[in-house]
Amino acid sequence: MASTWGEDATFMVNFELPSQNGNEGVSRWMARLCRFSASPNDFLKQLESIVTLDAGDAPERIQAPTQVTHVKGDRVLPVAGGRVLASIIPGATYLEIEGDDHMAWCMPNWRDTTDSYIEFATGQSTHSTVTRKFASVLFTDIVNSTRQSSTVGDTSWRETLEGHDRVTRDLIDRHGGRVVKSTGDGLLAVFDVPSQAVSCAADMLRSLADIGIAIRAGVHAGEIELLDDGDITGIAVNLAARVEQ
Repeated sequence: MASTWGEDATFMVNFELPSQNGNEGVSRWMARLCRFSASPNDFLKQLESIVTLDAGDAPERIQAPTQVTHVKGDRVLPVAGGRVLASIIPGATYLEIEGDDHMAWCMPNWRDTTDSYIEFATGQSTHSTVTRKFASVLFTDIVNSTRQSSTVGDTSWRETLEGHDRVTRDLIDRHGGRVVKSTGDGLLAVFDVPSQAVSCAADMLRSLADIGIAIRAGVHAGEIELLDDGDITGIAVNLAARVEQ
C-alpha cells in the first residue's frame, strides 16, 4: 500500500521523537526533512550503510578523552549499544539522559544533553539563568503548509516563506514585540501587553492575505520563563500554541 510523506513523517515522529507525538508542527518539519534531504533510494542506501557498518577494533584504539552520551529510551539505537561502546573505549565516561527521543536535541530536557557536551569540552559547569515575567505570547502558522509546499515546489515555497518572514517580522517590530524564533512555516513572538499581540496578529492576517498567504494565529497572556539564550518556556507558551492549533 502506498503511503504519503505526511503519513511517513507521522510514523517517524512517533518512532524517533515520541515526546513530540501529536505535534503537527514537528510532523510538518519531518515531512520537509524527508523531502529535501534525500530521495527514497538514497535514504535506503543510507540505512543500508549504517546497519552494515563495522568499526572493528577502532573504538579500542581511541586515545582522546571521550564521553559517550545516550538517551535511555531511544528506540532507534537501543541504550545497550551506548553502554557497550563506553566500555570498549579506554577511559571513556558514560552518561545516560532521561527520555525516549532519538533526536535528543528535540526533547523537552534537551539542555541536559547540550550542557553535558559543554561541560565535557570545557571542564566547567554550565549555569543557566531563568527569569520569570508576564508576557503575551503569539504563535503563527501557515495554513496547509505541507500540502502547499509539495504542490508549488521548493523554489516557489522558499519565496513564499521569505515573503512571510519579511511581513511578520516587520509587523512584530512595529507593534513593539520580539521574535523569539522561527518554527519553519510560522513563528513565536512575545509582547509586553495583550493588545500589542492581538493587534499584531490581526495585521498579520490582513497583510499576508494580500500576498496570498493564509495563516492561523494564537495569542495567550501569562507568566513565562525567559531563558538566558532568549528562548521562552512555560504554560503560557504551551497554551498559545494550542490556541493557534
